[in-house]
Amino acid sequence: AEKKKAGFVVQVLCYSPYGRSETELGALVDPYGVEDQQDKWGFITRLAHLEDLAQDANSPFDLYKKGDNEQFNLEIKEVTVDGEMPEGIGIWDELIEETTQAGTRQIGLRQGGLARTWILIDPMTRETISKESVLDEEGKPKLYRGQPVYKVNDHWFVLNAKFLWRDAPEPPAQPVTSPYGMPRQMPTTSTPSPSSGSSGRSLPDDF
Repeated sequence: AEKKKAGFVVQVLCYSPYGRSETELGALVDPYGVEDQQDKWGFITRLAHLEDLAQDANSPFDLYKKGDNEQFNLEIKEVTVDGEMPEGIGIWDELIEETTQAGTRQIGLRQGGLARTWILIDPMTRETISKESVLDEEGKPKLYRGQPVYKVNDHWFVLNAKFLWRDAPEPPAQPVTSPYGMPRQMPTTSTPSPSSGSSGRSLPDDF
């Protein structure tokens, strides 16, 4: 029987403002055909060449079966306000909208009866990172063939990878924690106002 090999599982959850599409971000994270061009390596390329990057050129870790989707998987998704995402991506911001007599929308102070729109913003730049509706000249959501038109601002990605560990120490009798990371915890309180700086991911109760 084949001897079992020691190793470990890595899960990386990241948000990135780079790349206007999943294809462009994928080319940055895992560029194709750059094995012999170290200055063009992406994040995943570097994981596959840890021995070339280690100062002593003797890294005990090897990326395991990158071509097997069951052993290595990269998913790139859009940042949305209602989609499944990890905690900590952006902070909530509330837009208060009112309609003028001309029919256009303006952002105003909170008042009774005004429409509220929740978005996710970058905590440093304050730019919108969640997908948002494209508006027409009257401030109404633009439609194409009866379907809303959206502008995708940013993406996030999750990477699941396995590494072989040469000469690894004996594992403990019982694992200390799950190797797949902590499950997402849904907040039990309503979303605070933007001034609190919370990064909770649950939508407000009245969204």
